[in-house]
Amino acid sequence: LNTADSIDFMAEPKIDGLSFSARYENGRFVQGATRGDGTTGEDITANLRTIRLLPQELPADAPRILEVRGEVYMAKADFFALNQKYEAEGKKTFANPRNAAAGSLRQLDSKITAERNLSLFAYTWGEVSERCWNSQEEFFDRLKKWGFPTNPLNKLCRSLQEIDENFTRLMEIRAELPYDIDGAVVKIDHIAFRQEFPAGSKYSSGHIAYKYPPEEKVIVMDDILVDVGRTGKLTFTGIFHDPETGKPARLCGTSVSRATLHNQDYITQMNVGIGGEYKLFKSGEIIPKLNGCVKAVSYTHLRAH
Repeated sequence: LNTADSIDFMAEPKIDGLSFSARYENGRFVQGATRGDGTTGEDITANLRTIRLLPQELPADAPRILEVRGEVYMAKADFFALNQKYEAEGKKTFANPRNAAAGSLRQLDSKITAERNLSLFAYTWGEVSERCWNSQEEFFDRLKKWGFPTNPLNKLCRSLQEIDENFTRLMEIRAELPYDIDGAVVKIDHIAFRQEFPAGSKYSSGHIAYKYPPEEKVIVMDDILVDVGRTGKLTFTGIFHDPETGKPARLCGTSVSRATLHNQDYITQMNVGIGGEYKLFKSGEIIPKLNGCVKAVSYTHLRAH
């Protein structure tokens, strides 16, 4: 290809969920699986059947054999409701929507999966007996016609500038979306052009994924608790709030009000003190960690817990 300006691209939000594959034969859903190691996945047929958004039968114009791939996720509102229910029942809660979706889809009892209110987006294909589309845009049109949900934020971009603008916009509205995303995937729209680009370990040829940097918040340190373990080792925990709301910080869809401060050397190195301001992020979008000092204070107060 001589110039990227002659190529159209499909930019898609990268949903933070669990990848799935749904196989249809003669218009009927017959098998579901997780991506697994890329070759062999777990059989989740019974659990996929419980997701109301997945078509069980396809129209007559669908290929005789069709493998549709996508992402199962749990919407933020459903995640919060599930955790509130589990907390009230004294059960262990989930760390984030992705873990909740993955755990739900891998349940041995499909009745439990059905109670979790999972959602999905379809975005690509695997095995197909006769491909009746020539571009990603045409494929999405087919999916919608056949009853599969596709992400409304998928966007056809006609230049590298449009890709960059779309990537930035998705990052800006990321926290406001009803589901978690952790990046964007860009695909060459015209399928025939994709073979001129190498395939990656997780994506087919003509695809590339971009990850967003960890979401950060500036917090104010309110207190430092000290715990003494059975061996006499001291552990330190920082208690903080979001100065914009006066409440726990919202990161990656959850409320956070404390983080480990490891040891005295870490506290000294990070200039941690009561009233100081610090950047906070979630390592792996799960574990809260400080990521630098914004405004230091001249003293540190430690309180035994």
